[in-house]
Amino acid sequence: MSDADKPRELLDQLDAVTLHSTTLEQLAHQHTMATKNEVVARLARQFTPPPTGRLLMRVLAVRTPENERDLRQLFLANLHSPDAAARAASLRGLEALQYPHLIDMAITELHDASDEVVTASCDLLREPAKKDPQLARLLHEVWAAHSGQQEFYLSNELLKAHGFAKPVP
Repeated sequence: MSDADKPRELLDQLDAVTLHSTTLEQLAHQHTMATKNEVVARLARQFTPPPTGRLLMRVLAVRTPENERDLRQLFLANLHSPDAAARAASLRGLEALQYPHLIDMAITELHDASDEVVTASCDLLREPAKKDPQLARLLHEVWAAHSGQQEFYLSNELLKAHGFAKPVP
């Protein structure tokens, strides 16, 4: 296989429908830094079709110091993907990159129509909310707004399990 084909091969492997976690680790070690960086650069420029949520979650396995800027761009661009899994994965990717405005992004995503995205946002905000009463009130309001809505079951249960179903003084 030529060096030019290696990024395409890695990209296809990362986007496979089924991929075991040990295989993912092996992929990360099998490829050169240049190949990893090229894969991330391609994804950062890809808008049609948008990357899948599974691909966005897995691309962190090929993270290098050189491709972190492209990863940040990739995750920011996909916060508005038509795929809810891609939006949730983008939040998690920004978390992994320690994006400085993650709290603001997660607050914005609380308005998402997908429980998967709202759950990811609530999960990211629950620890900071323990120290910030205003944020705790916001999470309570999210719980109250979706209380009893089956389509928001997971986020409601997460908030309830962490005490945000009770009003915050």
